[in-house]
Order: sequence, then structure tokens, then C-alpha cells
Amino acid sequence: MYFPPTCVDTLSSCLYAVTNTSRIPLMFKWEMNHADARLLNVVPDEGIIQPNEKQVTICYILIPSHSKG
Repeated sequence: MYFPPTCVDTLSSCLYAVTNTSRIPLMFKWEMNHADARLLNVVPDEGIIQPNEKQVTICYILIPSHSKG
């Protein structure tokens, strides 16, 4: 996953498609510690992808709160 350089207190997002190639439903849930959750958000954070279904949008949102250095 690549995020371009992002200014403090602005957001940068990446969209990904995920495909369940199995024959059973795939349940997922993103869990992050509190410090990471302030920096990175995943939408949807949980759900079910049915067999051979493509989940079109999983959006990763980066919001830096301070600069490095």
C-alpha cells in the first residue's frame, strides 16, 4: 500500500478491491491499536465477502497529525 506524501491534518486515501476466490463466505474485521486508529482508518472495518464476490471498495484513509522529523 502506498500513500503519497500527505500534509499534516489532511487526508490521503487508497481504494482496493478484494476478491474472495473460495467457495465459502469470508468474514473480516480490522482491529488496530488506539495509536494506529488515530492515523489510519479502514472502511468498511468489518463485513462478509461472499464466495466468488469482489468487494469493490475497501478504503484506507491516512490522516497524519504531526510531521516526521
